[in-house]
Amino acid sequence: MKISRSTVLFVLLMLLALPLSAQDRPLGLPSPTTSTRAVDSIINGGFETDTDWTERSLAFPGDIICNAACGTGGDTSGPHTGVGWVWLGGATIEASSVLQSLTLTPSLGTTDILHFWLWNGTSRRGNDRFYARYNNLQLLEMIEGDLPYSTGYSEVLINLAGFGTGTLEFAGTSFDGGTTNFSLDDVSLTSNVTDLVTNGGFEDGVTPLSGWTTPGASNDIANCTGSVFGSCFYRFKGSSAENSRLKQSIQLPAGDIIPTGGTLLGSFWAKTPPGGVLTATLKVKYNNGTTKQVKVIGNHSPLYNDNSGINPEWLYYGLPSLTLTRNVLVAPVLTITHKSRKASILLDVDNISVAYLPPVP
Repeated sequence: MKISRSTVLFVLLMLLALPLSAQDRPLGLPSPTTSTRAVDSIINGGFETDTDWTERSLAFPGDIICNAACGTGGDTSGPHTGVGWVWLGGATIEASSVLQSLTLTPSLGTTDILHFWLWNGTSRRGNDRFYARYNNLQLLEMIEGDLPYSTGYSEVLINLAGFGTGTLEFAGTSFDGGTTNFSLDDVSLTSNVTDLVTNGGFEDGVTPLSGWTTPGASNDIANCTGSVFGSCFYRFKGSSAENSRLKQSIQLPAGDIIPTGGTLLGSFWAKTPPGGVLTATLKVKYNNGTTKQVKVIGNHSPLYNDNSGINPEWLYYGLPSLTLTRNVLVAPVLTITHKSRKASILLDVDNISVAYLPPVP
């Protein structure tokens, strides 16, 4: 039996001596409704029933999968489609999450794409956060007030290349005394999406690399010791003032054209110690000669300490999705650049992927 939200909130707020912002979030869900939404390999991705997900919450234990009974917080929370959604936040002190176990088994030359819709309906002091994680590894961090999520529901696409069986988690935190609302809905997983990168795992173990060019390289090599994704990875060995690049012209899908409305979604894994700066860009050239690119910058990994000898962790980096506004006739170019501020910066990359999603009919 679910504990009354009013009881939980009274006890919590008495302990913390903080007021609760006025929100119309009455007691839990009525009888579950039937979902007609396709959820792919995600179970109950539309949150039409209060099942299939593990719910965690300080302020609303077991009551963050919502429907009309939760209210809308003055039209600052609600579903994207259907009647169910996840409401993260809604109290001045809150840490909440929903979790589900998944098995990812992409076939050769493909990857899995995570889809979900996110809305940040209220923003107070700019300190609260929404997170998407897989196996406790951060895929996305959104700060309250970030566009486009603060203007209404926006779709998020994440390339899950390199992940296997694990736990998907969506979480929100509110600890700065304001009340922030994050709404999550329509979570799905598209499997066996075409991966356009050649030799993204460097499994041939040879230098020069198959499928890649390496302008400015300084003794950078394919290394086949210590990869967690297969046998090999690529190592930027680094030198003082190095500016080396790992570059590939992405093979176009069948038909030698990426049509308007198609989406490219890049990702990679890296170990980035202090002193090195890693930048990844994906650039397309439209048929009218204009260009568009997306970029991500990699900071140094945690658990790295120059004195202790601890190795940096492999971290996931996802490039923003690039949805095309014109036809692309020239091969898109993916470039990963390593700039080091001192000599002997060993920076590793692996499992590089660019997924292609065709236009939605």
